[in-house]
Amino acid sequence: MSKFKAGDLALNLQEIPNCISAGVVVELISRLSPGDLFVEDGQTFLVNRAAWWVLHEGDRLYIPERYLMPLRGDFQPEQQKAKEEIV
Repeated sequence: MSKFKAGDLALNLQEIPNCISAGVVVELISRLSPGDLFVEDGQTFLVNRAAWWVLHEGDRLYIPERYLMPLRGDFQPEQQKAKEEIV
């Protein structure tokens, strides 16, 4: 299950040359699952890893989910939470 949902903000962690820089905040539009097909500029593409359509400065971009970090909720590692509770 994805840790994201449509409408969330996320931080792009990986530069995609001629497309988007690392460290940029994007808005998630819709998730693409492995096996999904999409058409862009008249070409059909097969999704091989989970990805998202995102909005950035008015442009719609396709970014692999592994390049995104959520900007909502509590994403502190579970081990760190456990240490804090013991104290």
